[in-house]
Formats: sequence, structure tokens, C-alpha cells
Amino acid sequence: MSNGGEQEDFISKLPDDVVGHILSYLTTLEAVQTRVLSRRWRCPVLEELLLCGDFEHSYDRDEDEDDDTNDDDDDDDNNDDDHNNNNNDDEVNHIITISIPTLKRLKINLIGRDYLYTSDYKFIIQTPNLEYLTIHDDIFAHFVINEIPFLLEAKMINDYSIFFEHGRVTEIEVHQEMEMLQGIKNAEALTLSDCTTAALARSYALRHDLPTFPFLKRLEFGIYHERSWKLWPHFLTNSLILECLVLERGNMELLIEELDELDRELDVDAVSGWNPPESVPYCLLQHLKEIRMRYLWRLPGEVQAVQYLLENGHFLEKICINFDDQTAFAQQVDKDMILNFPRASDNCVIEFV
Repeated sequence: MSNGGEQEDFISKLPDDVVGHILSYLTTLEAVQTRVLSRRWRCPVLEELLLCGDFEHSYDRDEDEDDDTNDDDDDDDNNDDDHNNNNNDDEVNHIITISIPTLKRLKINLIGRDYLYTSDYKFIIQTPNLEYLTIHDDIFAHFVINEIPFLLEAKMINDYSIFFEHGRVTEIEVHQEMEMLQGIKNAEALTLSDCTTAALARSYALRHDLPTFPFLKRLEFGIYHERSWKLWPHFLTNSLILECLVLERGNMELLIEELDELDRELDVDAVSGWNPPESVPYCLLQHLKEIRMRYLWRLPGEVQAVQYLLENGHFLEKICINFDDQTAFAQQVDKDMILNFPRASDNCVIEFV
């Protein structure tokens, strides 16, 4: 108690590291609410934050809304402005800003209850010293990430499959995915789920530039039928010092079931066609050492991709290939044929796992 009879504020006299430790035990909402107590609480040293949510608040899409993501690429230029106003800030009811200069680790886990709806949440991330970022997003939230200069690892693990299959994704939403990628382009390790890459692929098809990844050494790339399959070679081109590439196919049987429900058929040529980059990516010529290809469907285009990687990977040490034996194409690939493909690297070992 002070001499004037007022209670002395001992908490505000605590060191920054102690305040940060206290706040680390609070939920995100509780930590934000402490800002009203004192200016002293507004700049704590907080190094790790976990944000989880089971989100009910969402807006229903217009049932008659066209889907830009299902148009042919030849028509993309004519549809650039179709949905520019469908998902702007006027429709965003919840804006959450995470602005913590000292934050080193951030994990955001968003769970949606109704997959025929999409989120009206917008997250603004301003964390210049962040080293590890994980976003697991099932509600198609909008993330605005200020470029993070020293990011060691980023994981974008999103499940948008129901949005794609029901034709409920707009151009502006897939472009937001590409903008999010711009903010994490300095990562040394990057994991992208198949639905994330599907959105990025659609954005790329709509003439939105893929960033260059100057420090990326490890890439895990999920493949969601034809959209993602066409995109991963461009990641090779833009990842100059890549050393490890992991490609993982989605489950074919699950995809066929989803398409059957919508009275659509799987376009085998689209999901397997191989279009090599215009020039051999620099990482293949100078840096790429390990490639892991998981759950391949044994399609001709996949074999052509393997052949291309072997013929141009001058520093390859190992390529591990795993086939999904449950697919309808299980007998189309001869392993001996792959083993006899010419290799640019004399040290390259092929393993079937």
C-alpha cells in the first residue's frame, strides 16, 4: 500500500520476460484484453502463441454465384473482375490482428463446422521476428502476412476440398492464397497441403505471379489432381537453392468418390500430363539432393516427371518413390523401366518404398 492509501501496482513493475511468460498461459482473447489494463502490457516479450478456434460465424455464398475456378484458362482474362467485390472487407465481420514483434512461434488452427459456408474472418499477421508458422485452416479465412524475413519453417495445412468440388471458390479468394505465400517466401522449409496448392495453382493460372523463394531448402508439396500437378514444376524454377523436394499425391479413391457425388468424372489426362519447365531449374542443376514422391497413381505423366528429374538432377543423391497400389492404374508402371532411366548424377540411388 502506498503512502497515499492507493494500491501499488506491482504487476506493471515486472520485467518484460516475466510479463511475456504470464501472457503465454492466456488464450489469445485474454492476452489481448490485458492491453486495456495498462500501457505497460502492450509490448510484452511473447515468443510463442497458439490460436485455436471452432468457428461458427460465417457467411453463406450465393447459390447462383459462378465459380471462376472452374473456367478454362483461355477464359481467365475475361473473368478477372467477376468477383472482385465478393469477399472484400465490407463482408469481413471479424478482423484479428496479431502484432507481436518478439513472437518466434505461431500456430493457428481454424476448424469450421459447416463446410458449405466460408469464413468471414481476416487475420493480419505482423510478426517480423517469427521463425515458425503453422496455419491449419478449414474455413478459407483471409490471411494478410507482412513479409517475414527470417522464417525457418512455414506450414500451410488447409482443407478446402469441399469448396472446390462444390464450385464455391472465387478468384479473389485464390489470389489471397498467393498473397499469403508472398509473406512467407523467405522460409527455409515450406509445407503446402494439396488444397493449398490447388488454390495457388488456380491463382497462378489467373496470371498472378508466383514468388521467388530465395532461402527455401525443403519443400513438401501436396498434389490435388490437375491444378497442383501443373504447378509444382514452377516451384522448382522459383526455388533456387532447394535441396529436398517431397511430392505427395492425394487419395485417388477419395477423389473419385467426391466427383461421383457431383456427377463428374476424373480427367486422367489432366491429372497426369507432364509439361516440363521451359529451362531446367537452377536447383536441379546445382542443389537438389533428395526427392521423395509419395502415393503416385502410376500414371504416364508421373513416369515422365520421374524421368525428367533423373535426367536433369546433377546433384541428386536419392529419389524415393512410393506408389498407391489401390489405384485403378496399378499395373501401368514397370519399376525396371524407371531403374534404367539415364541419370545426370552418378551418385543417385532409386528406392521404391
